[in-house]
Amino acid sequence: MPKSKLKDNTENTENKDSWWYSISASYGKFMAIGSFIFTVILFIIAIIVVNYFFYNKEDLYGEKIIKGKIKDSTCNRYITNSGDNKNSSTVNYDCNMNISYNIDNIEYEKKNFVINSTTYYNKDSMIDLRYNKNNPNDITEKTLSYDSLGNIILLIFFIIMFLSGINLIVVLMFKPAAAASGIASLGGTVASGISRGWRTD
Repeated sequence: MPKSKLKDNTENTENKDSWWYSISASYGKFMAIGSFIFTVILFIIAIIVVNYFFYNKEDLYGEKIIKGKIKDSTCNRYITNSGDNKNSSTVNYDCNMNISYNIDNIEYEKKNFVINSTTYYNKDSMIDLRYNKNNPNDITEKTLSYDSLGNIILLIFFIIMFLSGINLIVVLMFKPAAAASGIASLGGTVASGISRGWRTD
């Protein structure tokens, strides 16, 4: 083969490789930007949801714990398996009880108070409760505070957003990383399309 044709073929191959490289890098950047925007939106939604369903509830029930006395209790026992391991099981109880408790020297009684727990509650035993400051008849069992649950949820979404931001910075600063990300995304898209019956011929 003449040297000129060999050179032309080499240049064409290099141009094609460079074109695919640029396309992959651009697609990688596009996906990274889109993913980061998506995680930011999710984080904002999480803030709204946590503020409405957790922080407001924390303000309503507060941190104060009171003791309730179980006047009557009926508990149904059942067993749940942990995942696929049938040898690992947990005993749980659905308890329906009548409880008396004291708030500001006023005696209250709550009937048909239902708890799902790993604890079997006997008659005359004590239980930790939290109560609605606006309605002392509204009580709930002591659990992890709503503030703590909300903070955990926000932390999870923040970590996801932070990692997405780190990925975005790396992809924008380093073209090989952008190209690798683009190829991985394109490969996943093609594989998904083939599995759904796309024709490749």
